[in-house]
Amino acid sequence: MLILLLTASLGLFSQTGKITGTIVEARTGAPLAAVLVKVQSTGQQGFSDADGKFEINDVPVGSQTLLVSVIDYGLVRRDVTVDGTNDVNVTIRVNEGASTYVEEISVGGSRFRESEPGVATQSVLGSRELLALRGLIADDPFRAVQMLPGVSTGDDFRAEFALRGLGPAHLGISVDGVDSPLLYHTVRGVQDTGSLALINSDILESASLLAGPHPERLNSHLGSRVDFTTRDGSRDRLTVRAMVSGSAASTVWEGPLGSSKRASWMFAARQSYLDWLLQMIDTTTGAAFGFTDTQAKFAFDLSPKQSLRVSMIAGKSNLRDEDEVAGPNTLDRAENATLIGNVQWRFTPSAAFTTSQQIYVVKSAYKNTVVDGRAREEGGDRDLTWRGSASWNPASAHVFEFGAQAQSLHARRIDRGFTTTSEVVFVDATGDAWSAAGWAQYRWTPTARVSITPGVRFEHWQLYDQSKASPWLLTELEIRSGTRLRVGAGIQHQSATLDNAIFTLPDEELVPERAATIEAGVEQRFGSAWRVNLSAYHRQDDDRLRFVDTDIRIENNRVVRPSSPYWDNVLTGDTNGAEIVVERRAVTGLNGWLSYAWSDSQVEDAHRAGAAESFPADFDQRHTVNAYVAYRWSGRMSLSARYRYGSNFPIVGYVGQDAQGYVLSTQRNGVRMPEYSRLDLRADRMFTYRKSRLTLFIEVINATNRVNYRPYGYGVNLSSRRVFNPVETVFPLLPVAGVLIEF
Repeated sequence: MLILLLTASLGLFSQTGKITGTIVEARTGAPLAAVLVKVQSTGQQGFSDADGKFEINDVPVGSQTLLVSVIDYGLVRRDVTVDGTNDVNVTIRVNEGASTYVEEISVGGSRFRESEPGVATQSVLGSRELLALRGLIADDPFRAVQMLPGVSTGDDFRAEFALRGLGPAHLGISVDGVDSPLLYHTVRGVQDTGSLALINSDILESASLLAGPHPERLNSHLGSRVDFTTRDGSRDRLTVRAMVSGSAASTVWEGPLGSSKRASWMFAARQSYLDWLLQMIDTTTGAAFGFTDTQAKFAFDLSPKQSLRVSMIAGKSNLRDEDEVAGPNTLDRAENATLIGNVQWRFTPSAAFTTSQQIYVVKSAYKNTVVDGRAREEGGDRDLTWRGSASWNPASAHVFEFGAQAQSLHARRIDRGFTTTSEVVFVDATGDAWSAAGWAQYRWTPTARVSITPGVRFEHWQLYDQSKASPWLLTELEIRSGTRLRVGAGIQHQSATLDNAIFTLPDEELVPERAATIEAGVEQRFGSAWRVNLSAYHRQDDDRLRFVDTDIRIENNRVVRPSSPYWDNVLTGDTNGAEIVVERRAVTGLNGWLSYAWSDSQVEDAHRAGAAESFPADFDQRHTVNAYVAYRWSGRMSLSARYRYGSNFPIVGYVGQDAQGYVLSTQRNGVRMPEYSRLDLRADRMFTYRKSRLTLFIEVINATNRVNYRPYGYGVNLSSRRVFNPVETVFPLLPVAGVLIEF
């Protein structure tokens, strides 16, 4: 009897079963090949085939945890129960990039993302591309945006960029609906420094670029807009990511709140060591720039129809500039701190109606001191904004959207100059302003092949008691299967800022800048993985702002120095351009794009004393090439390359060039910086263990070691009229490595 019991017990404990399943990409539902599936307790493993299917035999009965790992996708754990009688069959969805949380819904989206129907030129980056393009040397999602078609930049030290002849001041940038120019680590009041994003790439879900006419749901801007969306934390279990890159160390912690999986939390932090990196790039520099930032997000499903998101971003940056020959006005220390709080509520009472409410606050303070500790520039900003919106879909062919916004702004600016014994206050100003806006649009889709979307935004700015209407019209027609025509037109306005208002002539009122744009684009798809998009546009600018009398120049063969600069609406402009993009998107093989953009942006000041003045816009770049290619070599290794070329921007100001170098000129923006060209190479190698994963990154910045330049605050010899050092070099060839650990 004892022998029989022992035999039965041994048979029970040695019983095994089989686990089979399919691995698919969460967003598109496409099968993923070469994915490692490992039984955490025993180390048994299998790999998915070309159809995403895997099989693991002889798995001990009982509860088991599967570890699912593939390069460029989140690390997933899946609990299963093996009973020894029936095979376990599971479908496991894997999210791209850093996210591990996947809602259990059927997904079958296109490989090509689009954020706004009818916009002729738009691009969307997912988490995988944001992580691959952020760069190990900067760890910056804005660097990923710089690689998008049509985007131009030539300054390796700055996160800002230009598009279609318009610079950062005219582009809209938002994170989860927080539309603000204060989303950077930088030094305020100083031009020749650098900047980085205030947010960690690891917590982002996507970034979308709308280059042409588009709905104005957030703040009003004259040009294109970029919107970042953060992801929710894991609702499955606690997960931890820790990364050391070329500029910072970062970590992300996330997990569920409670056992119902209806809420999650996420916390991220970064600490830089850019000062060490800058010393590597230029051993003669005395500058050291560093930053710290944190992000937190809580997500709650209050009910099946209501959700709440609460998030916080905080960052602080510091610059230490040790100049061997320091004068009384030489910058010694600079600090900039920013805090953002954001609350979003969404209510979906029915399948046809959705409404959302948002309130956020942005606070920022800065202080720049000289060697003896006196503050040269200091100040701060506060932005308090409420926004509400709704969407009503009464029938399949009709979608109504509408919303409203109220914004309150406050700014404080102090600017001083020093001698060894005294000081002069150049600016001591405090300003407050508010604005209110409402918008509405209607999308009519009479058939699956046609979409027509008119809309309008009405806004009132209290600063100068002005109101403007900004309409748009977006149309989309599927000419035949795989071929789409998009035509859009719109008028956009942008009000003067509190900073502009500080420097105006007495009793002078600034009016909102205006841009009228028309654009047409044709998209042709080849199969499910390839597409080509060709677009052309024209933009007419009116009432553009110019900082008058701010440049040293030559007039009537005399050197004219700036006297009392002021802002005025004296510029008009014309911009014409065309873009072509060839793109491939797939879960295996090659991914990426090759784009070329031609743009000609000219402005005219008809109010200039003496005679009208025409010149290229400050951010006019005629030729732009952006290319990115990535190849998943296996489930454990990926290779990528990115390339940027630009004919470059003008050297802003009245600078000419002769055989001996740079000289003062009568023509503004008449000389351009040397052409910019940079190739970066990268390789990622992943190692998966029973309970964790390690990824090694190797990146070569500027692999061809080309000498590129950025603008620099130049000096002028008033006697010889020579201009000194209007440009300075940026990144040389730099090999960088990083490591990521996930638990």
